[in-house]
Amino acid sequence: MDPMTHLQQNPLYQWWSSALEGQVRNLTAMTAELSRMEEKSMEHAQHAVDETARLTKEALSAATQMHAAWRKVALEVTTRSSS
Repeated sequence: MDPMTHLQQNPLYQWWSSALEGQVRNLTAMTAELSRMEEKSMEHAQHAVDETARLTKEALSAATQMHAAWRKVALEVTTRSSS
């Protein structure tokens, strides 16, 4: 009898082989889930960067408008006080 055939008929080998196949399935499922989570994490990070950029642009625009308003008020006050 072929030694490999004899080994494959051994209950311990069959149990070990089955357990190993189960571990490979579990590892495959785990890496697929980690990949999915990594993808979601990247989406969230990209959204956060986009949102930060949008808010920064809005803050710059608001600051520019406030500076323009202060310049206008300062000019009006200076003009009134000089007359």
